[in-house]
Amino acid sequence: MHRYLIILLSIFFSLSVQGQITQPENDLENCVSKSTESSYYESVGFYQMMQEMEDRMIKDGLIKNRKKEEYLKLFEKLSKTNDSLKFKEYFNRNFEYMEQKFSFNLFTVNSAVFNQCPYKISSSIENKNEELVYQTGKRLYQIMESGFLDLKLIKNLVKFYSEQDFSKKVYRAPITYLALININYQYSPYEIEFRKYKESKILQNKN
Repeated sequence: MHRYLIILLSIFFSLSVQGQITQPENDLENCVSKSTESSYYESVGFYQMMQEMEDRMIKDGLIKNRKKEEYLKLFEKLSKTNDSLKFKEYFNRNFEYMEQKFSFNLFTVNSAVFNQCPYKISSSIENKNEELVYQTGKRLYQIMESGFLDLKLIKNLVKFYSEQDFSKKVYRAPITYLALININYQYSPYEIEFRKYKESKILQNKN
């Protein structure tokens, strides 16, 4: 009985720690939710959609859990080709479903998540360099400016967080979104054909 009580208390403590968010973190979450709500066709929000797609990543074996190490492995695999079948199957099973609910990779969503909201919330913080929201915003903006595909920058962002901070959806959801952007870039037939078209145009211009 005593052992079960200890386990229950440990679970409660873990959940309570994860639930402790600062006011800037809460403000950031509310800003992203409000700024992106017009991008959803159904009554889901950005964080709910990212949670659902993350659940599907776990179900399809792209990640084992929601921890930093699994996300680092995910982006490492995306930089190689040996797991391409698993990513392609995830794309085929899930992206059409997602796009029925959510206008994927729109400028308004990208701007809110990677620039507008982190800047807006950080502007009211006095000690910016000591605030995680500000440091996160700087790194997200850098990733956006690089075109969202720099896996080294993304992995550095994952490493930047403590495990406790990474457990908060306000920080992890944009990283889930970055994973989806990169999966879409590599495995969407439209993206593949568009890259081929651009390459053919470049070759034509050289000749």
